[in-house]
Amino acid sequence: MRYCVRAFEDKAVSHEAVRDIIDYARFAASSKNMQPWQVIAVTGDRLAALSVELQDALFQGAESQSSRVDTSKAPAKYWQRARECGFSLFKHKGIGRDDKEKRMQHNAENFRFFGAPVELFFLLHQDMPQRQLIDMGIFLERVMARAQHNGLASCPQASVAEYHQILKRHIPIEEGMEVIFGLALGYEDRSASVNEFRTDKLAVDDILTWID
Repeated sequence: MRYCVRAFEDKAVSHEAVRDIIDYARFAASSKNMQPWQVIAVTGDRLAALSVELQDALFQGAESQSSRVDTSKAPAKYWQRARECGFSLFKHKGIGRDDKEKRMQHNAENFRFFGAPVELFFLLHQDMPQRQLIDMGIFLERVMARAQHNGLASCPQASVAEYHQILKRHIPIEEGMEVIFGLALGYEDRSASVNEFRTDKLAVDDILTWID
C-alpha cells in the first residue's frame, strides 16, 4: 500500500519517468471535462535555490501568501486524528514536545522537499470553484499511484503553497494560476528510519454505511 516517504535517495528521476506519470494521470475524472490541472516539475539548481528561500521565509516567520488558506479548525474528532498523527511522528523521530528547534527543523524538511530530486507543483486557476479541488485530488492520487507502480515514492505537500510570491520568482506561474500543493518525488531511502513510520487508518466499517 502507498505511504508517505519523508527521505529520498540522491538519485535522479528521468524526464521520461515523470512524463509517463503525467500521461497516466491526465485521464483522471474531471467535472465537465474541465481538466483544471497544470503541473510544473522542478529539479536541480532551481529546486535548490527555491528550497533556500522557502526555508528562510519559514525561519523568519513570514506570513502565508496563499489565497486559499483556511484558518478554521476542523471538527474535534478530525482535528484529534491530525494531532495524534503529528505526535506519533514526533515520537518516532525522537522529537520532544518542548524541543522547538527540532520541531522547526522538522517543518523545514518540507521546504527541503525531504531530499527528493523532483518536486511537482500542482496549479489551479484562482477563479476555479472550490469543487474543482475534487478534480485535483483525483489527479494527484493517479500521479501517486503511477509513481508507485513505476518504483518511485512520493509525499504530497500542502506546505509548499504557503509562499506564492517566492514560488513566482523561481517557477513560471501564469497569471491567475496558483500552486495549491506539491509532491516530493524520487526513490525511497529505505535506510532512513523516518520511512518506517506508518499512520493509523480507519477500518472499512468506520467509513462505510450500507443501506439496502
